[in-house]
Amino acid sequence: MSDEFEPKAAPNFAEGLYLAPMVRASTLPMRITATQLGATACFTDVIIDQKLMKSKRQVRNNGTPYPIVEYIVHDSSGNPNTAFQTCALEGPVICQIGSANDVYATSAVTKVDRDVSAFDLNCGCNVSFSTKGDMGVNRMFDLESTSAVLKAMVRATNKPVTVKTRLYHEIDPDNVGQRRDLEFLAMAEQAGVKAITIHARYPKDSRSAAVHWERLRLIRESANIPVIANGGLMTEDDITACQDASGCTSFMLARGAFSGISMFHRAPVDGIDFLAKLYDASVLCNVSMKNAKYNLNFGFKGRKALVPTEKRVALQLCKSFDEIGAVLNFGSAADVARRYSSDMETKRSNDSD
Repeated sequence: MSDEFEPKAAPNFAEGLYLAPMVRASTLPMRITATQLGATACFTDVIIDQKLMKSKRQVRNNGTPYPIVEYIVHDSSGNPNTAFQTCALEGPVICQIGSANDVYATSAVTKVDRDVSAFDLNCGCNVSFSTKGDMGVNRMFDLESTSAVLKAMVRATNKPVTVKTRLYHEIDPDNVGQRRDLEFLAMAEQAGVKAITIHARYPKDSRSAAVHWERLRLIRESANIPVIANGGLMTEDDITACQDASGCTSFMLARGAFSGISMFHRAPVDGIDFLAKLYDASVLCNVSMKNAKYNLNFGFKGRKALVPTEKRVALQLCKSFDEIGAVLNFGSAADVARRYSSDMETKRSNDSD
């Protein structure tokens, strides 16, 4: 396989199940695993525009038929940090950008355009690292500036651009919140975006706050572009309830993608098989121990019977993939490389038949 590959084409967003842009979680290993289990497409965790602008592209041969394309940026001490990774194993990937500046957004899009399927502007994150730069949910309250950023992104690429936001709060009986929802929708459509994802919570809400799927119906009925529903989708029943309340046919899964990965598959998924796939992908991508442990720990949720407490504790002491593989009985890093190489040989053999 060549070191270079074309990213998969973006879906039309009119239907399907999407992996949400979760900070630290929606990295390449989880995106590969979600793809293997049926995700329509995956969003990256939010990447700040200047981080992409400062990054340098490289292709890393990892001893398997699936080299990793990486965008690396160095901190003030010269230490390398990964801004973005991809490889031929993942499906359509939507690069979510955090930006409040049309010039920076243009540069960020141009930088990684060759390696992604589509782009998304984050207008819904309410954590401090986004809002302190006037990004994320702050974008909901400056439509003129947000329009400029979206238009710049659309001009910078021939690939689809989408936007992710939240519901405006209903602050009085006159449906001011709903009116502002439609104003944001109109702004996004006029800017040229191809789909809008709406987290059905209010700007300051935590992830444990109530969701308002019913508020999505008016937006969907008014929209000329697909509306992707997000928020509180933890089970198959939640997806059904959201569809009934909102009329949406596209859904974005966040925490539910870890605890209920079968929602992508639409069939039962063995919990250990999910964790093993996540471990293999983490080894392939050579992510940091911190990120590997974070994703595996996230994957343990709801699977305590499968992963005893002593193993979860032992995982935290691991300093290498070989140690993680030994604790979880998933094999060494070399075993993972052999599995990927064997899978590729099987695929080549099947393709030649």
